[in-house]
Amino acid sequence: MANDSTIANKPGLRPVQQLSGDDNLSTFDCGVTPLNEWLARFALSDQRARSSATYLLKRGSRVVGFYTLAPHAIEPVVADTRLKAGLPRQRAVPVFLLARLALDRSEHGTGLGADLLKDALARCATVASEVGGRAVVVDAKDGSGARFYQRFGFTPLPGNPHMLYLLMKDLQTSIIRGGTVGG
Repeated sequence: MANDSTIANKPGLRPVQQLSGDDNLSTFDCGVTPLNEWLARFALSDQRARSSATYLLKRGSRVVGFYTLAPHAIEPVVADTRLKAGLPRQRAVPVFLLARLALDRSEHGTGLGADLLKDALARCATVASEVGGRAVVVDAKDGSGARFYQRFGFTPLPGNPHMLYLLMKDLQTSIIRGGTVGG
């Protein structure tokens, strides 16, 4: 993706790649047990069922970060005016869900979380140019997570400050202008 070169320029890191059955996930520890367990137990089966796709960042052969993307839709009653502008009133808004993003504890504070997010956003923008998709949506786990995503231009949905979105047109404009997203 667009940020592989950024990530690859960091010592010992390999470009982000989709999860495969050969990847060893047992040593990954982001400090959040449900995320660790989901990665180890469900990421591959969800991917094989085509309900989501998980992408890994590795240092050597060790997984140090991951994110998961899935197709999703936001009901129009939940969406704000900007998100649903131009769509029929009753139609669900097609979006990409950034379902999970996590970084191994050993990499916290290195900026790799932002790099992973940028890779995920670039991947969504590329796919959206071929198949459509109005925005990228994320459900932040807490206020700190919500503030992280807001740094990259995400906007909270009305009534839920932890559910945020970034319009695809804003994402694509950002990529065109600077070759990167947010930060």
